[in-house]
Amino acid sequence: MLETKYDVWTRNDKEKFVVIPIEEYQAMRERLEDHDDFRAMEASKKRQAKSPRTSPRALKRELGFEGSKKSARR
Repeated sequence: MLETKYDVWTRNDKEKFVVIPIEEYQAMRERLEDHDDFRAMEASKKRQAKSPRTSPRALKRELGFEGSKKSARR
């Protein structure tokens, strides 16, 4: 856990706001976005795992490239 410098503002003796440096806010926001991206990627992997697979050879055949010249390997 990161230590964050912050101020808590109160209103009517209740904590209402937290003020943090902009750099820390931006870092937190980036971590949250990274986390959201990670969750989306994991969800995509789960969806793809359930979908049927096609081999490159079958795809070439399906698209009509079966008889064409082989591509040079690098």
